[in-house]
Amino acid sequence: MSSTMLQSARTILCAHGILITKRTDGVWTVPGLNGSALALDSVTFNALGLQPVLVDYGTAAVPLPLLVPSVTGKHLDVQPSDMRQQIYRLHSGPYFTSTRGVFFLVSSSLYHLKQLAWSYTNVLDSFRLGPPEILEAPRVVMAADEAHFEFEALVSEIVRLLDMTRYPLWRRYGTAGSVPTSFGRTCARCTNLPQWLRSTLDHALTDPYATAKAYRDCLHHYVDVSSSSHAYAHHVAGVTHGLIVRVPDNPEARSAARFTFERDLDALRLAWGLVSNAVAVVAHIIAGLTAMPIESGPAS
Repeated sequence: MSSTMLQSARTILCAHGILITKRTDGVWTVPGLNGSALALDSVTFNALGLQPVLVDYGTAAVPLPLLVPSVTGKHLDVQPSDMRQQIYRLHSGPYFTSTRGVFFLVSSSLYHLKQLAWSYTNVLDSFRLGPPEILEAPRVVMAADEAHFEFEALVSEIVRLLDMTRYPLWRRYGTAGSVPTSFGRTCARCTNLPQWLRSTLDHALTDPYATAKAYRDCLHHYVDVSSSSHAYAHHVAGVTHGLIVRVPDNPEARSAARFTFERDLDALRLAWGLVSNAVAVVAHIIAGLTAMPIESGPAS
């Protein structure tokens, strides 16, 4: 967590739903195990191992929450604007239209990721209203349906987003004929991709595309995660509570009876990585569109 972020932010929502808030005197606080605000010194701060997901740079009256990528780079909310500027500089109507749906689905994915992150704080806020003996327990199982709703929406949007990139990809790198019906088929049939973009897309076919699609297909066609899993609040470094909303290790099993949870996968952490990777893939595709003469590629 950078010093610039700590100086500029008002609140920082971290992985596991841990929300830290800056007081007017500049001291950062976190809800303690008894529910009361606890001032964070440097030792406690480091012990928590905080991973910022959603940072609010605004005010209480005018919030400005921006998503941090799971890897290095600009805030996720800023990247679509940068990509749009690259497209605008092409002065090409066909590229405006072929990327419009891509940018819509990027925005939709970011929206659902924010909702997923906030759902964690909602669950933990309700949990902290419980009796002291509950708060003192090292692990408390609970429901977190809202988080599962958003996770399902997110994996669906990521698949839709990458499938939507087939239109600009085919316009730039495709051959004659209609646009292929999926992201994977488009990557396979675009034979003149530059090697740097080919490497990016080959990796994207596994992560995030195949991962998101495995969860999407399971949730849509076989079994919802919420009815076969659970969430639990737990103590983090003996300082505060965090939340794990479990999703199965093996969505390809497509059966609640065969799901495993040995990796203790968390919906927010998994979705955060998938969205960050999907936005990075789109950024590479947009960069590929602007790196070559716009006359190349078939008409859509």
